[in-house]
Amino acid sequence: MGYYNDNITALKEYKPKLYSKLEKELAEYDHGLPSDVEFLEARDGNRYMQIKKDNNLIRLGSSYNPVREAVQWASQYSFVQYKNVVVMFGLGCGHFANALRELMQNSDRLIIYEPVSDVFFRILHEVDMTKLIKADNVSFVVGEPDKAGLYDIVSIFVHWSNVEYMKAVVHPGYDKAFADEYSAYVKEMNSVIGSIKVEGNTESFFGCDVANNTVHNLKYVMNANYLADFVGVFDKDTVGVVVAAGPSLDKNIQVLHDMKEKAVIFATDTSLKRLYEENIVPDFVVSIDPRKPRWMFENVGFENIPFLCKIDSNFEAMDIHQGHKIFVNPSEFFKNMFQYAGMEYDVEKSGGSVATMTFALCYTLRIKNIVLIGQDLAYQGGFSHAGKKNMEIMNEENTITYVKGNYEERVKTRGDWLIYLEWYERMIKSIPEGVRVINATEGGAYIEGTELMTLREVCDTMCVEDKRITEVIENVLSKSHEDKRDKILEFFEQCVKDIKAMKQDFEKAVTLCNRFERKYEKSRILTSELIKCMKDISRINKRIGDMPVFLLIDEMIKSKDKDSIKGIYEGGNDEYTSNMNMIRNTRQVFRLSLEALSEIKDDIFEAVADMRQQL
Repeated sequence: MGYYNDNITALKEYKPKLYSKLEKELAEYDHGLPSDVEFLEARDGNRYMQIKKDNNLIRLGSSYNPVREAVQWASQYSFVQYKNVVVMFGLGCGHFANALRELMQNSDRLIIYEPVSDVFFRILHEVDMTKLIKADNVSFVVGEPDKAGLYDIVSIFVHWSNVEYMKAVVHPGYDKAFADEYSAYVKEMNSVIGSIKVEGNTESFFGCDVANNTVHNLKYVMNANYLADFVGVFDKDTVGVVVAAGPSLDKNIQVLHDMKEKAVIFATDTSLKRLYEENIVPDFVVSIDPRKPRWMFENVGFENIPFLCKIDSNFEAMDIHQGHKIFVNPSEFFKNMFQYAGMEYDVEKSGGSVATMTFALCYTLRIKNIVLIGQDLAYQGGFSHAGKKNMEIMNEENTITYVKGNYEERVKTRGDWLIYLEWYERMIKSIPEGVRVINATEGGAYIEGTELMTLREVCDTMCVEDKRITEVIENVLSKSHEDKRDKILEFFEQCVKDIKAMKQDFEKAVTLCNRFERKYEKSRILTSELIKCMKDISRINKRIGDMPVFLLIDEMIKSKDKDSIKGIYEGGNDEYTSNMNMIRNTRQVFRLSLEALSEIKDDIFEAVADMRQQL
């Protein structure tokens, strides 16, 4: 049937990123199908798929009326929340996806995952998919989950405030027809959901610290360097060593002496003490945690080492440090400053730990040989960290498990390390050929996709030439961003103006919410007056949301009352309950925003005044 050209035309126009990702495979596609996959015509004239598996036939749709069957199947799902997200395993002939979408609002999101590329390509030939392709609220993911970017797509639309309401559904029969692919999908979904929940807990725990650190650290912005300054400055065959503080670091830390100036040594904050004890000065120190303890940076020779940090890194560490600060991985607030000032920036997939962030930084810097040491992600001799130290986490015993080791059959790990391990494996699969990831951790958990070498082997075979690393770094640090200072200050001056307007907007929004609740309780129907009230609240919300400084307020209210934010999406059993839930939770968020604003505004004013004096 002649659907292919129309489908491809729609794909190019409405889903250009997907088309770009699949373009090479589409060109190589031979228009065939695995012999066990068929497209047949049902009695009502619609198409359905049939799979032969283990001498059994699996129909992926009714042979009589697949559309009616799909509508009946979809009726089991209800969408009473706001901004629902549905992740569907299997596209088939699109009937089930279309039936679901008919029940969803434009603000909802349907993510369709088709696990087999060749099947997707054949679907484009056999079935008219233009309706789904053209839909603004439909996303497609095609191919193996880690390579296709399932994790990334889901992470865009599912976050901690709506993860509990996300629906993961399966096209009837797809889990049996594509059993191996389904297992990989379940593993990937469990990983992304686990990461989102951890991220939510992290944001809730650190929210106020993020905002307060950001404001405190603004005084360093004018004279700082940025990661983009260093992209591509190291020779293409340069080795980058990520020094984590796992217990195996004690075995090979001395080798780093012989690698100085021949490799770029990145020290995570937790490894500083052991490096200092061995008289090893790294080329960079990396710290991203808003609450890393002060003692970790004291009396360890940290003060003048180039510091790769975030704008919201622990302010005490920032104050102890006297050397060059290099800002990385900008927060949403900080991105606005970069864009306003016309500055380049890179966003790294941080992975949640200082070691995973350091790995991501190496990749962003275009280092082609990334070496991990001390990245055990496992206990050794009962210890969690180098120097025979133990750093415990909450509910540690409840998360203990065992995984494949680098040199042992099984090693003992725990929940947070397992998340980082899965992140590494996903990240390594996504990076292009030509980038080597060498695990020189002499012990610990095996990370799929890494090459195993000892650090001595790396040193003797890959670090034989003096790269004059210190000189390269100092040359970059000598260049400033003086030409951008006026624009940077201008951005923050606008933030000051926005804060003054924001206070009035918050107060007005609370008044409108009170009025809505009072009158809706009496009428129990949405009168024209109440609809206008909702629109006024929405306009205020939009105006505030467009102010970059609100992103700092948002960080603070996550710490204060995460439930109220989630409650905005919650909905109810009927329209009245849904509207009341939304307005009450919205009012609480506005009240918390006022409270947060009062806590932070004077510090922002003071920080901007200090920036004026630096010009």
